[in-house]
Amino acid sequence: MTKRPTPAQEVFISCLERHILLQASVGTGKTFALAHRVARAVSSGIPPERVLCVTFTNRAAREMSERIALYCPGSERVVTKTFHGLCAWILRLGARKVGLPQDFVIVDDDDAQEIVRQLRLARGEEGSRQVYQKFHDLKLKARGRGLDGDVPEDLKRYQAELRSIGGLDFADLIVETSRALAPGGPLWGDWRDRFALIQVDEMQDTHLAEYEIIARLASHAQSLVLVGDFDQTIYEWRGSTPDQVISRFRKDFPGVERMTFTENHRSTRTLLEAARRVVTSFGGTPSEPVSSAVQGEPIVIHGANDERAEALWVAQTIQSLHREGIPYDKMGVLCRTNNRATIISEGLQDRRVPHLTVETYEFFRRQEVKDVMAYLRFLLNPEDSASLRRMLRRPGRGIGEATLEAVERMQSTGLRLADLASMDTFAVGDPFLRLIEAFDHDTVVIFDCETTGLNPAEDEIVELAAYKVRQGQHVDIFQKLLRPAKSVGFSQHIHGLSDELLQAQGEDPRRVLTEFAEFVQGALLVGHNARFDLNMLQGAAARYGVRMIPGHLYDTLTLARRFIEVRSYRLEDLAAQLRFEEMPTHRAQADVAATFSLLKVLLPLARKELQARQEFIRRVRPQFMEFAYLISEWRELLPRVRPAQLMEKVVRESGLAAYYTKEPRRMENLRELYRTALSHDDLRLSPMQALESFTNFAALARNIDRLDLEGKVVCITVHQAKGLEFDVVLLAGLSEWDFPNYGAVKDGRELEERRLFYVAVTRAKERLFVSYFRHKSGKPRSESPYLRFLRAPSPSTMRAGAP
Repeated sequence: MTKRPTPAQEVFISCLERHILLQASVGTGKTFALAHRVARAVSSGIPPERVLCVTFTNRAAREMSERIALYCPGSERVVTKTFHGLCAWILRLGARKVGLPQDFVIVDDDDAQEIVRQLRLARGEEGSRQVYQKFHDLKLKARGRGLDGDVPEDLKRYQAELRSIGGLDFADLIVETSRALAPGGPLWGDWRDRFALIQVDEMQDTHLAEYEIIARLASHAQSLVLVGDFDQTIYEWRGSTPDQVISRFRKDFPGVERMTFTENHRSTRTLLEAARRVVTSFGGTPSEPVSSAVQGEPIVIHGANDERAEALWVAQTIQSLHREGIPYDKMGVLCRTNNRATIISEGLQDRRVPHLTVETYEFFRRQEVKDVMAYLRFLLNPEDSASLRRMLRRPGRGIGEATLEAVERMQSTGLRLADLASMDTFAVGDPFLRLIEAFDHDTVVIFDCETTGLNPAEDEIVELAAYKVRQGQHVDIFQKLLRPAKSVGFSQHIHGLSDELLQAQGEDPRRVLTEFAEFVQGALLVGHNARFDLNMLQGAAARYGVRMIPGHLYDTLTLARRFIEVRSYRLEDLAAQLRFEEMPTHRAQADVAATFSLLKVLLPLARKELQARQEFIRRVRPQFMEFAYLISEWRELLPRVRPAQLMEKVVRESGLAAYYTKEPRRMENLRELYRTALSHDDLRLSPMQALESFTNFAALARNIDRLDLEGKVVCITVHQAKGLEFDVVLLAGLSEWDFPNYGAVKDGRELEERRLFYVAVTRAKERLFVSYFRHKSGKPRSESPYLRFLRAPSPSTMRAGAP
């Protein structure tokens, strides 16, 4: 029997032309209603690609996509993204207009902190984590005005390092997207009409800067929905501001309608009553049980003598429940802190309870996992010196800090560490000598193309233009429109070429690509954001059976970042600041003309320090040459070897497998990473695109995204459990100053602690066990004051005595 929406859900689903603020308490069918609303919108005539769903995690995005697919034809065209994934997608589509490399690196929190350490920006009592968080907050606060003016010198150095590797951290993803979508911004006109219906989940944990992006995308939409359980606001300490967001929402979109789901379809009456007492203590909205809800088992509260005894009790309780027939993967152990989860995990291990720990749950933060991902990122992005620095650390390659510091001092000459991992550098003795000699004495082709999208395996080139430069003089031009086999779709907003124009004036792609192959034969290639253009060119040539063997490639975006200090590296901005006669227009021929002018500015700067670079490279050649050769061999495999197979080869040949061979847990994590790469591999993508997709997933993934219990109990923190649910929850560490956390209470965040307790209680669907310890380090500890919420004046709660 097909489940039907409740009356409250039906009102929400059918309201497609209003802006809505939906308060949806836990278990009230929020995902069900959101998916049905998308189906209703599509059936009413809204194209699926004009529907945007934003979720908190990749796991939630997958679940949303799966639900939508049940009810909605054409659901694969509905855009479902996490917030950071949405920003990355927008920026990659508009990279040229924004002035970013098309293949920019997403620098996760750990790698950002590593950059802080490498630059020695953490001083005194401040650790790298605190410094990075300070930078993150400063950037979000300065999103409207930029980082010019009164900005700490350390932040400028940090941003310069990110820029040198073509990297964006999480704050940059938000700031760059916000700036690009602002009225008058480079992407404003492309995106303001893109979506007709937008739904944002978990908005209670949304930063105001994130909301501003959504509001700009929704400025011309017929319906924007913000959904959340405001009683689960647990990230205010990280900058989420639900009250400010709601206030701005009402101001930006007058007439916002507020709706509420309160009917809980998931939990027992006993658990809902406990949750009601918690949520009403801070003025929240309680859920109501459906008429068919069972009373359920009483809540069990256990007081143990000390921490170890508590962990033992948790383990014994799990074993007892398992003997009753409850699978391990239907049970979750939740703790306030990582430290408490570690202590409980030790008790589970002593009793041989199969479980996932906090440590294994933090998978993509594991040292050995990050080591492998550094290799994969560097293969994709030859400018990523931060990843290379990590690669040189494990296993050791005889390249010490003194050498790395010497390379650092050479940056003023245009040299980067990444250049020393390139065989091209050692073949001619300098990273730019081929370009200098080709421009002065031979042939250079400066090219640009406009495309229907970002996927070389599927998307098509619609315009191709090039200048041929011989001995520094422009001697020939190539300019063609290509007739694509499919609609240009949204890409028309980027390049302005319509289906009608291309059908009328476009030429046969195979003939154009054949002519272009002849045009560039024997020449060195140059472009602005050139790696993307070359990948698209090679993908199109392969599809049409055109043999194209390009020469060496140079990117004026990379060169400009090394030799010119400016705020923006968009081709338009560079042209304006350097006062070119030719202004780029996002049509290929105009962009080629501007790139030629830019190259003529950059080459004298590269020539200036040629001798200094050559002398330094000769000196360090013996240390780097062998490793550079290995990297060049792996990089040649990128176009034809799938991610998991390439990873296996890199782990073996790099020495990482041998390095970790005596550490079984780390070796198992490497095997798990291989399995994750296999399961994530989208065979519709080319090998290189699939690898890019996997590295982006790893950078943006939250721990919940790869949770696969496989018959194990999960032992994690309450923050990590957000979005999860279990038949049975064991909530440990309910002792004074443990939960609520002492530091949070001291900082005036006790209300947020209570909300976190509400999140913990509402993870349980059927049964809840709660424990605390009476002694720690030999000193007495009182029970948590929050236990009062679980002790009802009815028999629904019982207390288990200490053993």
